[in-house]
Amino acid sequence: MRNRGLVLRIFFSLALLFSCSVYAGFDPDLDSLQDFTGSSDFDLSGVVAGGSYGVTGSVSYAVYAPGEYSGSGEVDSSHYVYAYQIFNDTGNVPVGYLSIGLEPDTFVDNAFSADSFSESGLDIPAALSAQMAQEVVFLFHLDSIDSGEHSSLLLFTSLHAPIEGYATVSLGVLGGEAVALPTPNPEPTTLLLFAGGLMRLQLANRRRRFAA
Repeated sequence: MRNRGLVLRIFFSLALLFSCSVYAGFDPDLDSLQDFTGSSDFDLSGVVAGGSYGVTGSVSYAVYAPGEYSGSGEVDSSHYVYAYQIFNDTGNVPVGYLSIGLEPDTFVDNAFSADSFSESGLDIPAALSAQMAQEVVFLFHLDSIDSGEHSSLLLFTSLHAPIEGYATVSLGVLGGEAVALPTPNPEPTTLLLFAGGLMRLQLANRRRRFAA
C-alpha cells in the first residue's frame, strides 16, 4: 500500500508539472524552430523622487517556419511567424511596451496580439502593434502589465528567417532594458536580389556584345 501511495503521489506530481508546462505560454505542440525558442530575463530597478522601483520578469519567444504555426490569429503560411510574450513576475511598476529591433531593409507585416495558451491569469493585449522605422512596437498604454500579469501573444510575420537580435522591455518614462530575442534577418533576400541584379546585368552585357 505504501508503494502504491508513493506511485500515486509521483503520478499526480508529474501530471501537475506537465499541466503547468503546457500552459506556460507557448503551446508545446506547435513545432517552433528549436534554436529560436526560449526565454530572456529582465531586471529593471532605480530610484526616483517618490522612492525606488523594481521589476523582474521575462520575455518568452518562439519562431515558426512557414506553414508550421497553427496557433491563434490568421497568418500567411508562406511567412515566418515571430511570437513573444511578456511576464511581469515581481515589481511595483508595470511594463509599458516591448520594442523588437529590426535590421535595415527588413520587411515585416501583420503585427498583432492573440490569445495565449496560458490559463494562469488574464492575457493583457497590446493597445498598439505596429512597425515603426527599424522596430516593431507592442504598446500597453491602455492596460499595462502589472506584477503577476502577462501579455497576450505578441506576433508578427516576415519573409525573412531569424537571427539572434535584441529588443527593449520598457517601463515608459522610467527607462528600459535590452534583452536578446530573435529578429528577422534580411540578408538572404538581399543577397538573392543582388544576385538577380548581377544576372540581369550579365545578360544585358551579352546582348550588347551580340548586337555589336
